[in-house]
Amino acid sequence: MRAKGKTKHHIVMKYLYYLSFIICAIILMLYLFGPYGGVSGLFLAMNEGFYGHDYIVSSFNISLSPLVLFLNRFVAFLFFGAIICCIASIFFRTRTDVKYRVGVLCLIIIVSIIFIPKLVVLLRNVLL
Repeated sequence: MRAKGKTKHHIVMKYLYYLSFIICAIILMLYLFGPYGGVSGLFLAMNEGFYGHDYIVSSFNISLSPLVLFLNRFVAFLFFGAIICCIASIFFRTRTDVKYRVGVLCLIIIVSIIFIPKLVVLLRNVLL
């Protein structure tokens, strides 16, 4: 029997929160201890941007203007900020539903940053 006050929505949010926490922890561990260069690799990604310069030029056929470079750095900051926020949310002293929403929102941001550019390139190649 379910605990009092627990709805299906709450249970789904709980599982999505823990899934996002695990995914964010794995990504952070890969960046910190993997072949990406540790903490200096994080700062390098934030200084140069999340997407490689060659990837931007070849995939989207745009030049590297200061605005594009700023947006690329902002995406890197948003990506790593969402990862750190999701992992840090376990230490928040707040209502559990707010904590679950923060974790799921961070997962949505991370998945969007990773997959939307690839989807745009795929659609552009299919439509052209």
